[in-house]
Amino acid sequence: MRRIIRIFVVAGVMAAGALSAASPAQADDYCPRGYHCLFILDLGSAQKNFFNSDPDFRNDYFPNSGSVDNNSEAVSNHSTNNAYRTQLYYGYNYSNPNFCVNPGGEVRNTFLYNDGIAGNYVGEANESGSLRLIAGSSSACLG
Repeated sequence: MRRIIRIFVVAGVMAAGALSAASPAQADDYCPRGYHCLFILDLGSAQKNFFNSDPDFRNDYFPNSGSVDNNSEAVSNHSTNNAYRTQLYYGYNYSNPNFCVNPGGEVRNTFLYNDGIAGNYVGEANESGSLRLIAGSSSACLG
């Protein structure tokens, strides 16, 4: 009887491990709870975490990797209680909307268009100069 119980316990632990390994990545895998995170290359690369809106990325830097201004290629939104979407703007002071990411969402660099010229307002990657947190979700958001 003990052997049967032990087999079921081992099988249950293995099944749970397989399910967790197969689960898709979520915002909390890359971004601390309550934050909106920008990544220099892709999810998991050097990141800058924002807890509040930021009207100007010119004074923000990725750790050991350069400026955030017109230099982010992926976004993760781990908003507390799914309260705020991450709205990125081409310009400073929230001018010219670029794209947004809903609470709990993330957008990888392969999903964002990048024309290879930072700051020219073409595409989404490497084009953002400011970030605003806006209450609620939007069907227009990418993630």
